[in-house]
Amino acid sequence: MYEYACPQCSRVTSLYWRNYAPPETATCEGCGESGAERKFSTFALHKTAATKMEELDPKYDKMVDEAFQNAPATSDPKHYLDKMASFDGLPDRSDS
Repeated sequence: MYEYACPQCSRVTSLYWRNYAPPETATCEGCGESGAERKFSTFALHKTAATKMEELDPKYDKMVDEAFQNAPATSDPKHYLDKMASFDGLPDRSDS
């Protein structure tokens, strides 16, 4: 994919080109002018989860362990689950 910017209307036109040497200019899809000039296209590089894990700081695991040790008990979801009331005492609504 190559992108061309039109000097007349500033519209960007994308052109799929299968050969090794794309044309230097293209026809604008907006105004039909034939002088649209090739420009640098943007691209994105997506990393896998494994690659992201490999790039982590070696100290990361130690920092996470320290954070868990220093965290208050109320930051653990189990703390709140233990304090919840049981549903056993509620009336059965299946008869309604």
